[in-house]
Amino acid sequence: MVIIPLAVVLSTKEVIFWRVRGDGSYSAAYVSNIAQNLVLFMIGISIFYVVEALQRDRDLNIEPLVWSQPIPNFVLLFSKFLATLLVVFALLASVGLIAIMTQALKRNGPVELTVYLRVYFWILIPNAIFLSATAMFLKVLLRDRYLTYIAAIGIGAGLFYLYGQGHNRLLYNPLLFRLWKYEDLLSGSNLSQIAQHRVYVLATAFALLALAHLLYQRRSTSSSVVRGFASKATLLILTGL
Repeated sequence: MVIIPLAVVLSTKEVIFWRVRGDGSYSAAYVSNIAQNLVLFMIGISIFYVVEALQRDRDLNIEPLVWSQPIPNFVLLFSKFLATLLVVFALLASVGLIAIMTQALKRNGPVELTVYLRVYFWILIPNAIFLSATAMFLKVLLRDRYLTYIAAIGIGAGLFYLYGQGHNRLLYNPLLFRLWKYEDLLSGSNLSQIAQHRVYVLATAFALLALAHLLYQRRSTSSSVVRGFASKATLLILTGL
């Protein structure tokens, strides 16, 4: 309730309060501006919500009860991953709608929805999936809440330092930070290179989710499912008798 509105305001303040220069398309200038401003907020929100969602059951002392249920591990993990992803999508949708409304109110050229959708499809949505999956993997791997925060901040600070020094190759720049312009998303070799990079990023995200599933602290999922069904069957038999 506090972080999302703050992130929305800070991500859209430039397009709201300052003049946006649209050399070729005002819509491209608006959506490129908010996409650049959203990077840090997407990172912070993904890490915070994943870590707190996984830690909440332990803080409320209901983790043993949840783990005792006859459900597979991927249900417990995917539900929290999906919830975090929906929060990030809500942020992206809110910022996009405000940018569209601002452009329309300022009468800065025609509002081209396809321009916004193109940036969201190629840049923002894959980044949201990757960040949520990475945060999930770090929390499952390190288990401790504060250790995960320290590791995430350290990795992020180190990468942004490298990017600032000019070391921003595609291999270790999964968010394409400062490596794209709207013109690159139209056609040609640049779009092909970005498409290949997006496939690489999504494949990495799914691999991290699979590793999180394998490293999850809750064990013997299959046996817990069997025990759950066995207990229910026994209860039905005793009730019938």
